[in-house]
Amino acid sequence: MATIKVNEIRELVKEFPLQSGVYLMKSVHDKILYVGKAKNLRNRVRSYFGEGKDHSTKTRVLVSHIDHVEYILTKTEVEAFLLEASLIKKHRPKYNIRLRDDKAYPYIRMTWDAEYPRLYLSRKVKKDGSLYFGPYTSGGAVFGTIRFLNRTFKLRDCTDAIFRSRSRPCITHQIGRCTAPCVDYVTSQEYRAEMEGALLFLKGKNKSVVKTMTQRMKLAAEEEKFEVAARLRDSLQSIKAILQKQSVINDTTEKDQDAIGYFGDERGCLIETLHVRQGTVIGTRSHFIPVLDVTDVDADQREWLITFMNQYYEDNIVPDEILLPMDIGLDLSKLMEAVLH
Repeated sequence: MATIKVNEIRELVKEFPLQSGVYLMKSVHDKILYVGKAKNLRNRVRSYFGEGKDHSTKTRVLVSHIDHVEYILTKTEVEAFLLEASLIKKHRPKYNIRLRDDKAYPYIRMTWDAEYPRLYLSRKVKKDGSLYFGPYTSGGAVFGTIRFLNRTFKLRDCTDAIFRSRSRPCITHQIGRCTAPCVDYVTSQEYRAEMEGALLFLKGKNKSVVKTMTQRMKLAAEEEKFEVAARLRDSLQSIKAILQKQSVINDTTEKDQDAIGYFGDERGCLIETLHVRQGTVIGTRSHFIPVLDVTDVDADQREWLITFMNQYYEDNIVPDEILLPMDIGLDLSKLMEAVLH
């Protein structure tokens, strides 16, 4: 960037307001290069163009391409964070932070509003009447859990199209892994009772699962429905076996929790998420932001965490509680509410 242009921008920035807002750094072709947020727009933007500043290589490259800077005022800092996230998502500026692991996380989707619900993997959480559980650490973990639940509770694993077209039971029923609701071997109510067991399991209500299935098994035996009782007995054994392998850190809480940890040095920023559902650890995930992606010269742990949460919870379920390693200086519930809306 020519010295004259730097001087022009410095003079213009002196007139920027001392308020919170979002700033847009643009090229000579009016292309957005970088979007940032600030409590104090004047001080933040001025820091990019100060003489003798020891900027990173990428920041110096960014500054060399800036032709002009625009800003949008916001009423609150939360509004600034959300506007920044929205603009980054819309324009994807070259110099902004994006999570290295940007793919969608896998969830288990239960089509609860269907007459005969089923389970399958989904990488998008939608408001479609379905229930979603996760996030899980990998697609393999999701498929493994679905396979276990289908076999334990004898749930259908076929697509809706195949389900509607069946005129006789498939091989899955013949080997004892499905109750064949497709040909009315069980009623909708009976099938849903099995799905409710899977629902309790996914919610982490393990004691309720065991208690409910034990009661159903005893009732079936009393009514001399011995095949049903035997199936429930086998399911109970499978559930008890897998419960022994789970990492339970608190069996008294019914909260879903995400714990977020942070470590940063000259190489970059590592953010770790630990996912606890109903007191049971279901997985962890690492998110790395390399140092070359950190273009905000005043960025600190607090802002990296907020930037991360803005991006992460746009596409993932917000749990009942988020545990952070520090006070971020914002009302977390209001921030998450705004992200969701």
